[in-house]
Amino acid sequence: MLGVPPLEPTDPRRLGVYKLTARLGEGGQGVVYLGHTDGGPQVAVKLFHTQPPDDPDDMFGREMEAAKQVARFCTAQVLDSGTIGSRRYIVSEYIDGPPLSRIVAEQGPRTGSTLDRLAIATATALVALHDAGVVHRDFKPQNVLIGADGPRVIDFGISRALTGAQTMVSRAVGTPAYMAPEQLQPGELGPAADVFAWASTMVFAATGRPPFGNESIPIVFNRIAHEPPHLGTIEEPLRSLLTSCFAKHPADRPSAHELLDRLVRPAGSTSPPPVPMAPSSAPVSPDATTTPHGPAPSKRKKPLVAAGIAAAIATAAIVLVVARLAGGDSPDDTARVVPQSPSGAAAAARPSATPTKRTARPAPSATPRTSRPSSSPSPSESPARRPKLTRVELGPGHFSAYCVKLGWEWVEYRETPTPGAYCIKRKGATMRLTGPQLDAGCRWRFTDPRARHYFKGKSNYCYTTKPTQ
Repeated sequence: MLGVPPLEPTDPRRLGVYKLTARLGEGGQGVVYLGHTDGGPQVAVKLFHTQPPDDPDDMFGREMEAAKQVARFCTAQVLDSGTIGSRRYIVSEYIDGPPLSRIVAEQGPRTGSTLDRLAIATATALVALHDAGVVHRDFKPQNVLIGADGPRVIDFGISRALTGAQTMVSRAVGTPAYMAPEQLQPGELGPAADVFAWASTMVFAATGRPPFGNESIPIVFNRIAHEPPHLGTIEEPLRSLLTSCFAKHPADRPSAHELLDRLVRPAGSTSPPPVPMAPSSAPVSPDATTTPHGPAPSKRKKPLVAAGIAAAIATAAIVLVVARLAGGDSPDDTARVVPQSPSGAAAAARPSATPTKRTARPAPSATPRTSRPSSSPSPSESPARRPKLTRVELGPGHFSAYCVKLGWEWVEYRETPTPGAYCIKRKGATMRLTGPQLDAGCRWRFTDPRARHYFKGKSNYCYTTKPTQ
């Protein structure tokens, strides 16, 4: 904190319960002060220049409450907000570090693992924001602070809280070099605008220059709307990922979840690692829901043909089960499928792998040898008994990504016309998610065929059921 300017004579000495001790900086929106409560930690207090617009629906309050729900990792947590006279202020976690814009100006572009860490940390922040239903709307190098523990994203949700339904012209003032094409026309913004701005920020970090230049506003706006970005010497695989983020149409860009997934997944990998399942559960791989197809059997070498056919039969059965569950089968249907033993699927596949051995002993072949008494029934003879299930919490539903998958842009909880979770489009269109859709979203999010949805307050959460041990 060396060189922090002191308070000026006209600066307030206290805002609410926060005592102000120094000026951290001043920008187009307002002045940021260093402050603290009596005996409390240091905080950053941003006092806005402008008076708030007419806000009968308390947009500012609702946006700040949403901002407080954002996960604390990779962001500066919003702690409090208030009003002094006719001016608003926001209190957030204090990050002792310079903005990315200053780091690049003083030390040069980021490269190698430094750039990778920056990209992953800031993409993680976007996931946290969008999962909380918050769209940043002003993602740029000045809003990424490089703290001692890594990059932190700040000032999220402020633009909408202060301006509400402001026009395109006034909304464009500030940092046009990092705006998305849809920000050049009136209308509500979705998470895809943040993805575009994130990519622009990463290009600046890697090259020292915004991807559409920093000339006059009309020139930059024309490039954003009609021209491809200038990516300099950025290498693969980051280059291809950034290119996809610069799609002119919001629906063609990856979501924040997909963005982070592509950043952290090893090169050449196309599916997530399997989720551990309870021993008595059906051996359903998460891959079956996303990549049911595989290499053509004709391309495998001859020694692997028999094993490939057996695996294909087992996989087809698994895909059928998952498809029935995703299509909205009842919980009873799920209970009938789950108790199936893995040995049953293996037995169904073995005849094609070792036909000569099966003809000699057809009956015993279906039941592997075990240490149990001979009177124990084989899997095919076991009664259809349902195991006792225990509810297990999976966590937040993160339904913004699910809404994007359904062709929308983000998710919000709304009280009207009917309380519930709604998928939203930036032009005002909404779709209330039904109970089956919410359950399907949990199954998709956690690749768990037993996953179900419930509300924790106004937040989407998911749980599953597993056999009691």
